[in-house]
Amino acid sequence: MRRLMLGWSMVVAAALGACMPSPGFVEDAPPVGPSLRVTGVVDDTHALLTVEGRELGRVFGLSFHVLLDDALVAVVAPEQAPVLGEGGLLMERVDGGDVALGGSRPAREAGEVDVVDGAVATLELRARAAGVSRVDIVDAVTRRLDGSFIPLAAAGGTLTLEAP
Repeated sequence: MRRLMLGWSMVVAAALGACMPSPGFVEDAPPVGPSLRVTGVVDDTHALLTVEGRELGRVFGLSFHVLLDDALVAVVAPEQAPVLGEGGLLMERVDGGDVALGGSRPAREAGEVDVVDGAVATLELRARAAGVSRVDIVDAVTRRLDGSFIPLAAAGGTLTLEAP
């Protein structure tokens, strides 16, 4: 009987383990053309997500929102890279699961800057509860000096964290 109970316990534990995904970040397929995408490094109950820009070219401003499930994760610290050059005016706002990031050059006279491919922002996150959260980039645009806006393609992913 004891052997049967031990065997049953192992089967139940294996089944439960198979139902709970391991902590990690699974990226969506990378977008084509001028775009933003999210990459991530996860350590059980914490994550560091990086928003990377590709083919952004010359810009006067940049803005986007990162959406996530704030019942599962808390934003500890959003931070933008200084991609808008000397004097660039940057703004970060966290409103629950909506993280707004953006900025512009200090004045029209400052002109545009060439944004090279790479990190434009990072988000440090911590788990509020165990679970899986979609991470999406929405309303992503660059602005040109002439006032035109260029919509950006975007790719997010799926974030899995353990309970704190």
